[in-house]
Formats: sequence, C-alpha cells, structure tokens
Amino acid sequence: MSNHEKIAIAIASHAGKTLSAKEIVALAVARYPDANKSSILVADHSTSNVTGCKCAHTDARLFDRIGQSQYVIRPNPAPIGNAPKRTKVAAVPADEAVTVEQETATA
Repeated sequence: MSNHEKIAIAIASHAGKTLSAKEIVALAVARYPDANKSSILVADHSTSNVTGCKCAHTDARLFDRIGQSQYVIRPNPAPIGNAPKRTKVAAVPADEAVTVEQETATA
C-alpha cells in the first residue's frame, strides 16, 4: 500500500477539517503503526509541493495548504489512478479558507 493510500484512509473521517502536518502524520501512524513517520510528507499531497506525489496539484490531492504547516483535508479527492497530469492549482489563501467552525456556524 502506498503512502498516498495510507494517508487517504487515515484522514477520510476528517474531511473539511484544518489540521497541522504533525497532526496528519500522527493520524497516519496511528492507523498504520508500521509506517515510517519521516516518509509521510504531507506537502507532497497538496498544492504546496511541485515534485511530490502524482496527486499534487490535481483534483486527486489530499490537502489544500492554507498556511505554514496548515492543511484543509479535501473531501472525496479523485482517485489517484484517475489523476490527470499535473496542472497548476492555486493554493487557497489563508484569509479565504473556511474552517469547520465557520462552516457549522453558518449552517
């Protein structure tokens, strides 16, 4: 199982939440204790790293980076096997990001 798959499974129930990279790694390691913490690179699965996982900068990315070491867990990312070639996707500016607390307050 790839790191991408392990991370995706570990964070599935946290969709829409904003977590730090450290929290995301902790979730993955809690779910997969045999996973090497140093090989779980959150930025590789988001809009912040061009040379990361093939999901980066595609609809298959797992996270949207909103600040230094802060990521929004994307709900239902596209399957990585269907990820198109990378295209430039703008990161969500921190002042435009919606947190879980803001979303539930407006619902």
